[in-house]
Amino acid sequence: MMLEDRYLVWRLRRGSAPALSRIYHRYEDDLLIRSVEISTWRDGAYVSCGLWRYCDYNEPFDPALFDLEDEVPTDVTRIDLATLDFGLEQNGLTKEQCAVNIVRALFEALIAEDYDKAIKIYGIWHTNPETKPATWECIKNLNVVRIVSIGDPLPPLPMAHMTSLRVPCTIEVQKEGQTVQVQLDQLSASPVLGNSRRWHVYGKINP
Repeated sequence: MMLEDRYLVWRLRRGSAPALSRIYHRYEDDLLIRSVEISTWRDGAYVSCGLWRYCDYNEPFDPALFDLEDEVPTDVTRIDLATLDFGLEQNGLTKEQCAVNIVRALFEALIAEDYDKAIKIYGIWHTNPETKPATWECIKNLNVVRIVSIGDPLPPLPMAHMTSLRVPCTIEVQKEGQTVQVQLDQLSASPVLGNSRRWHVYGKINP
């Protein structure tokens, strides 16, 4: 069913060029454009002159379209991001619910000292084995004791990915023999590159 939410973009008349109107339609559950109504200004009114429909999202393509065996050198690392076991499934949650849920899952894993799960949630997918130990040590040394609060998701930080959500939170950690509260304002959650159904957490996590 087409959503009532529509985006209207228009271009005013410039010289002899006609004014155009474009109305972009999308479904409620995502931001993908489903169709575009195009109209032109004639005799004091917009008159429809076309409709573009986008029907091929997520349609599988012929595997023979890209033949990596012939097109890339043999020493190139090849990774299928769609099958990579990284992040957590969105499982029908809204983006805001998913962002809060995955941040909570990260800290619950750290409290339980389940570092395999934590490193699956936090950071980026690892193509270089040398980068994983650094992230491993980062999360193991955090010593999370308790989740104090997880705030409502906020717009992304400057220069962050547009699809990410910033999730401010406060945790308790063991530090130098004392339990202290730490406020984290730079943690973000976003879809995993190449698999928008899975989300991960990134950003500054050390106090």
